[in-house]
Amino acid sequence: MTAIAVTTLARIKRLEFLLLCILLMVLPILEAPKNIALALFILIRVARAFAEGSSSFRRREPVEWAVWGLVLAAAASTVVNWPFANADKGLKDVLSYSIVFLIVYRERYTPTQKYLLTVMCAAGVTVGLIWGIVEIMEGKRAMLELHSVGIVTHSSIYLGVVVMMALGMALFAGDEMHDRDRDRRVRERRYWWAILSLFLLGIFAMASRGGLLATGVALLLALWLIRRKELWLAISLLVTVCATVVWALPNFFNQARIALRVTEMVFERKLNHNDVVRFSNWRVAFAQVSQGGTLLFGVGPRNFSVIDLSKLRFDKPLDLAGNKLTHAHNLLLNKLVEEGISGLAAMLTFFFFVASALLRDWRADRWKNWPWLACMGALTVPIVSGAFDTPWYNEHALLAMIIFAMYLSSRKTTPISDEPHRLRATEHPSRVQDVEYQERDEYKQPPLGR
Repeated sequence: MTAIAVTTLARIKRLEFLLLCILLMVLPILEAPKNIALALFILIRVARAFAEGSSSFRRREPVEWAVWGLVLAAAASTVVNWPFANADKGLKDVLSYSIVFLIVYRERYTPTQKYLLTVMCAAGVTVGLIWGIVEIMEGKRAMLELHSVGIVTHSSIYLGVVVMMALGMALFAGDEMHDRDRDRRVRERRYWWAILSLFLLGIFAMASRGGLLATGVALLLALWLIRRKELWLAISLLVTVCATVVWALPNFFNQARIALRVTEMVFERKLNHNDVVRFSNWRVAFAQVSQGGTLLFGVGPRNFSVIDLSKLRFDKPLDLAGNKLTHAHNLLLNKLVEEGISGLAAMLTFFFFVASALLRDWRADRWKNWPWLACMGALTVPIVSGAFDTPWYNEHALLAMIIFAMYLSSRKTTPISDEPHRLRATEHPSRVQDVEYQERDEYKQPPLGR
């Protein structure tokens, strides 16, 4: 390649990174800018791949095939059930987060770049929480929600993932950047402790049972793994203070509802309306799987809501206002109903790759870093909360896929000489040499799936 071509590609890479930063910033707060940034990020990367030639399309790794399995399962379900109510909405969602994963996974972002991505993500959530408070004051919302993420259950999952990322930064920020002196790392971690406190206040104010449970499970898992008494004390004190502050306030965020619902369930053995709807949707999902004849390819991505109840048999009448369906209220069951066995198998396979990478790094004592904790949270929070409610889609799925890709890409060891013309977004082409990539400590790990 000529010097001009190399320089142009380096500039394009810097633009791609800028768009990814913007995407993470606006993801929870601005719908239109989010879609624009997402589309431009994908289009520019695809254009660069064609400009670089066949060298960009190197041999795929097992985890990449698992991601393509998600896409193929969604595409097959869409084709088999076409036409249907939500058309290609579900397929576009799967395509979006899958392609973003593949792009980020193939990039060798430096620790400094990854740090900047987390800062942009935290900034977006901070703005979203402030915006949510303003919307409550204006009477536009009854509960604290992130503007673009939407309903409180989805917002709490998104925030729970970011809570785990902030915890990782509070504990390990700066460790992977060897040019940071100790005093600077201490200052950065103090900032992240303050950010973590804000996010904990936010998740208690949202008062979503699924979000609180999932975040609590992830926090307990992290504390159990780290096994430091002072950290147990610090987190316990921080969580207690944040919960006390939120619930001592007037019912500004409608946060008192969680106490009422837990009391009804535990002491009165009574289900509230949301739980009744959840159980009814579970019944519909199981009936569709056993009676609907759609076990292989499902009813179509994001098409649960148009299941024909008249074709299903139930022992007892459903308790659904107007027989209105939403989703299966369980991410695995929802995947099975909408995309069949093929979709569920693809999802479980992908989750297996992520979980196995986390487990191998834990066994090898390579887990004491913020990417590992962030990835563990991005896997744990949506799965635990999704066991009772939200499927794997929209903003929290996209955020989790970006975090997965950043973590898993740090485990690759492919030398740069095998991938010609690939520059870091901050690297000038005049300093590129045709020598093997000198791996940082964070990259000195076995490639995923080998």
